[in-house]
Amino acid sequence: MTTPSRVDRLSRRRFIQSSALAVGAGAGLLDSVRGASAAQPPAAVTTPGDGAKNLIFLVADGLAAGGPALLDQFGRYTGSGLSALTRLAMGAGVRRALQSTHAADAAVTDSAAASSAWSTGVKHISGQLCLSTDGRRLSPLLERARKAGKRTGCVTTTTITHATPAGWYASIDEREKESEIAGQLLEARLDVALGGGSRYFVDHLTQSRPALAVLRTQAALQAVGKEPVQPGQRVLGLFSEGHVPFAIERPANVPGLEEMSRFAVERLAALGGDGFVLQIEAGRVDHAAHRNDAAGYLRDLQEFDRTVAWVAEWVRSRQDTLLIITTDHATANPGLTFYGREGIDALRRLADARHSVDWILERAAGAATPAEGAERLAAAVKEAVGVTLDEYGRSALAAALGKQAADPFKERRAVECVVGSLMGNELGVGWVSRNHTSDHVELLALGVGHEAMPAFIDNIALHDWMTARLGLSAKAG
Repeated sequence: MTTPSRVDRLSRRRFIQSSALAVGAGAGLLDSVRGASAAQPPAAVTTPGDGAKNLIFLVADGLAAGGPALLDQFGRYTGSGLSALTRLAMGAGVRRALQSTHAADAAVTDSAAASSAWSTGVKHISGQLCLSTDGRRLSPLLERARKAGKRTGCVTTTTITHATPAGWYASIDEREKESEIAGQLLEARLDVALGGGSRYFVDHLTQSRPALAVLRTQAALQAVGKEPVQPGQRVLGLFSEGHVPFAIERPANVPGLEEMSRFAVERLAALGGDGFVLQIEAGRVDHAAHRNDAAGYLRDLQEFDRTVAWVAEWVRSRQDTLLIITTDHATANPGLTFYGREGIDALRRLADARHSVDWILERAAGAATPAEGAERLAAAVKEAVGVTLDEYGRSALAAALGKQAADPFKERRAVECVVGSLMGNELGVGWVSRNHTSDHVELLALGVGHEAMPAFIDNIALHDWMTARLGLSAKAG
């Protein structure tokens, strides 16, 4: 996921701390944030009988409005029908809302600031996790849930130490410090933590931890899932060195989001006690969007949608759980942009894609010249998605590889954006950039207390609303 550099963050930090944001007639961004938050409905007020024992929080990282639409269009073409997301939004017993996502220092948030806002109810500086803007540690949501007697867990297709899951259990000044975050995860004593990122735990797992089962394979996850739950035993699943591979090219022996989510939900429910709080993230949806990768995006979004369907059915079979489905921000705003038959043909080609843009870019590594790299990329595009690039396409790739302006908009000059645009000529999916955007994002709520969800809510107000439903302290610091 794209993150600001250390220099950029330090500059923002000085900007936030400057008097221009502290005084004046409400012109500063922090004052605007406070004003917007104050204007939210009093969502934290509970009513009798709306308390939830469990919370499941489903995140498709980077999901823009074009994502569910693309799922539905693809479903019409393949015969699978509307997405689970759309069917839920259309059905009874679901509250649909819009959520604003800005950070303390930016109109366009990153995942660290957004996840920490959910976790603490406080606006954050981009790149930081559970720290106030003046540097004070804030208590993450899962920490407060555990102290209240609830079981806790995180599931993700990124590294388990990545910004979105980490925002619910860690507190640190830089999200890139994933080895330090790994240590905090172990100290947080989550009952279930599943994802990638084994490289960050090498030093932390050298000491004996008898209450912790460390799983490395899908077979190990399935075996533990069949065993009786041992009270006090925690599970850490590390199924790849880095991120879990994209769904479009994931090895069969690596568990995906749906399988990991089923394990986590069933295990946390079996542990009993005073309920549980679980965050589930389809993190590679965002990564595919950053790469302008229509095929990779669609496959990981389909996996998220299957997970939504299973979790929603589980929640509706009970009377004690609140389910929230949303995203931390939009990324790159994809959309199918071809009319008529041309659009249908584009969906057909998208269905036949076999590899991600990451895979395509790896084929050009080590090229001696931009022209050679362009030829390698063109061959890889043909193999990955069946698109043949003409001379114009090869020239555009060579320009991008040679650091020339292949697009007037500077945010679209990266090689992956040029690859995405050239594939878009056949696959029909266009992208605004490779960045996050400031769009308001969709939120669905169902289960216990969902009726009280406001129609529009800021991400820090969502924290207050959730903790009120759970009966947890809203005070994070």
